[in-house]
Amino acid sequence: MAEQTTSPISRESSRALLRYAIAAMVIGPVVTALLLGPAMPNATVNYAGPAMMIAVALTGWLFLARGQIVLATNILGCGACLALAGIAAFTGGVRSPVMIVFPVVILIYGWLIERGGVVLTGALIMALTVGLWVAERNGVLPSVALPPALIYLAHAIAIYALATVLMVFILRAFRRQLVALNAVSQQLTERGKQLEYNRELLERAQTVARVGSWVADIAHDRITPSPQGCKIFGCQDGDVLSHHDYLQSVHADDRDGVAQAWAQALNQTHSFDGEHRLVVNGKVRWVRQKAEIEFGPDQRPRQAIGIVKDITERKQMEDEIRQLAFFDPLTQLPNRRLFLDRLNQTLTSNKRSSQHGALMFMDLDNFKPLNDRHGHATGDLLLLEVAARLKACMREMDTVARFGGDEFVVLLSELDTDIEQARRHAATVAAKISTHLAAPYLLHPPDDTQQSRSVEHLCTASIGVVVFSGAASSAHDLLACADAAMYCAKNQGRNCVCFSVTPGSAGSPDAPVAPQNIP
Repeated sequence: MAEQTTSPISRESSRALLRYAIAAMVIGPVVTALLLGPAMPNATVNYAGPAMMIAVALTGWLFLARGQIVLATNILGCGACLALAGIAAFTGGVRSPVMIVFPVVILIYGWLIERGGVVLTGALIMALTVGLWVAERNGVLPSVALPPALIYLAHAIAIYALATVLMVFILRAFRRQLVALNAVSQQLTERGKQLEYNRELLERAQTVARVGSWVADIAHDRITPSPQGCKIFGCQDGDVLSHHDYLQSVHADDRDGVAQAWAQALNQTHSFDGEHRLVVNGKVRWVRQKAEIEFGPDQRPRQAIGIVKDITERKQMEDEIRQLAFFDPLTQLPNRRLFLDRLNQTLTSNKRSSQHGALMFMDLDNFKPLNDRHGHATGDLLLLEVAARLKACMREMDTVARFGGDEFVVLLSELDTDIEQARRHAATVAAKISTHLAAPYLLHPPDDTQQSRSVEHLCTASIGVVVFSGAASSAHDLLACADAAMYCAKNQGRNCVCFSVTPGSAGSPDAPVAPQNIP
């Protein structure tokens, strides 16, 4: 694998610059040897010096060919400094023509390595220069005749040319890098604009869908919602919440459940999914939360990414649908469907507990004349009052339902294990209902001018009752018995209560049901 270079220019540019430097380290010594040979034929250094430079150049080229740019750079830089110092020691010390090469070495080396290496290289060259001067003053260096001026001229021209080529190369390399950086910058700008556009689209989509998102830094207890998430949570755009802050906004009845579900997500399930209520600006909102937990290498929860959806409208619609499906729209009492479900539950419970219950079917007497004379709006007011009086007579565990029109049904559960005792309890409740419903009704329906007026009306009820256990009974049979008993009360002059025997409690299953008056 190729080494990573710390050069301020690109890897390919570094490789090209090294090739130029190697070429200069080969061509320069050869030219110098050719020039010095005739002028100083007896100087061994004229050939040993160039040979050292060429050896350093070839060694650097070998490692460069293997892709080891950093190692090749160090070999060329350090080797060139030592070779030049050796040549200078035998060609005049600090007055040697080769001393002019050192600044170029620093410049080339500086473009190929980091700042610290440049400082060390400069310090090394300064130390070598001082060492040559000290050695010359102390007579350590051999006395040599200085090369002719032509040699200095040749070295100066070569260095000028090399410096010019070097600067042209560096400028071209930086221009290419500048063009590349400008292209990258333009791409980043365009991508930034696209990301901003996508973010705006996401926010608009979240607003339309009433869905927000959030990111939680679990380690630092920071929850950062999106703008739509802030709207749902009831905080300002850009606010950062803590886990405690969020729990404080959760409805008191849901708070413990949310805390437990979150703790379970962190320790077991690694995900969070649930519905709960928030209290935002004094109003209750339903939200659906879904999140995934991310764990770090130490298996500790690190981050959570989640979405939150305002489902208040959906919950309201569910409540409305449930209300329409199971409750009477006028009186808000359970309707036939819900009543039958509760009756079947009571039958099942009575089979286990041996308890007896009672079913009362009642029809209002004298209700139709009120409707015919004063209109349905007045009749609805009376039905509402009847519903309120019936609920006032019941225990919390009992059920009052409206089957339609002026028909109401009452379910008394868990009266007693003894059927006679249960029958007496039922008779007491029936008498109480009959008394309450027979009291005068003072109604205040609006007239055509929307002015309130008073209507007083007397309305009683005919009540049929059947006492049952869980055995040998069905909801259909019980309703039939109670209905038959109610018609018996009608036939006996109304405003009375009639009891019916439970189906199958006496005689054969096909035996007729005989209504019985309250004793």
